[in-house]
Amino acid sequence: MLKDIFPQNAVDMGMLSKHGLKGILYKYFRLKEKALYRDSDYIGCMSRANVDYVLKHNPEVERNKVEICPNCIEVSSQVKKLDSKEIAKLKKKYGIPQGKKIFVYGGNLGRPQGIGFIIECIKRIEHEKGIYIIIIGSGTEYARLEEAIQKKSLKNTKLYAALPKEDYDAFLQLCDVGLIFLDFRFTIPNFPSRLLAYMDKQLPVMAIVDDVTDVGKVIEDGGFGWSCQSKNVEDVIETFVKIANEKELSIYGQRALLFLQDNYSVDVAYSAIMKQFKRILIISMNPLSDIYNNGKTLTSFFEGYPRTHIAQLFFSSEQPQMRICNNFYRISDSDMIKSRISKEFQCGRKVLEEN
Repeated sequence: MLKDIFPQNAVDMGMLSKHGLKGILYKYFRLKEKALYRDSDYIGCMSRANVDYVLKHNPEVERNKVEICPNCIEVSSQVKKLDSKEIAKLKKKYGIPQGKKIFVYGGNLGRPQGIGFIIECIKRIEHEKGIYIIIIGSGTEYARLEEAIQKKSLKNTKLYAALPKEDYDAFLQLCDVGLIFLDFRFTIPNFPSRLLAYMDKQLPVMAIVDDVTDVGKVIEDGGFGWSCQSKNVEDVIETFVKIANEKELSIYGQRALLFLQDNYSVDVAYSAIMKQFKRILIISMNPLSDIYNNGKTLTSFFEGYPRTHIAQLFFSSEQPQMRICNNFYRISDSDMIKSRISKEFQCGRKVLEEN
């Protein structure tokens, strides 16, 4: 399951280069990437654009081993909807204005989100009376965003540090539209998983993204939102205003939930995997988990699958949870070093459940 196209994404963000000293690192990781593709029986990509990118930039990869295995979520079967009085009460508690369209972003605040461009947009939003933006998250660019909001005394934008999942899910019910940010410099097609959380809460989605990703096209073709490029401030502001004047946002939200059920449920991803595999070996940095984010994502794919048919090899120090699988094997950095020193050393070991 291919979630990030690395190292090209790091090149796009200026963290690596194809030349000079950083170019050495790039070439090393690029060889690793190609080796992973070569050794994989199948490559599951998040979207059609990801499939096309992998095949275009890796012509040695066989076309029939690359297919779509989308991000997925366990769709909420019953969501307690807040009534108008409860929403008004919570808005008052958090200082969220009444009578405005509330746009919310929840997730990472780093280079991939193009925070500099977002700052320019929220400065302009300050002059639009019917729009209010809430940003919830953490990351390397949080302080920069916080400083910009405070320095300009922006009243139409509220910034919160990351919230617990239950609080965040409740918070989404106070909002009208979910936001997605992607830096315009990307040459690889990202497909942010936070989209699914918005859809699960029946929120329409506004994507402010680069022109390589197909997430904006999916949103617009699905009829549950809008897309604009993250390099044109005027286009972004016009889209905000257009949405703020929309009278039937609930229709977009209903479409979002239906599209989620049909395309991004756990059952959809499960079917994509199971049509290829009967027994599964998962190789990843992090173990299956109900606590840590990467492990939680993996766990969602294999919920309900016979645990005797799954084994996992992982490399981090995290302790796995045995609910989904009971065959775990860890190879640590020290194991690899010892195996290079002594040929008799057996690299890796089975991980047992903690008492």
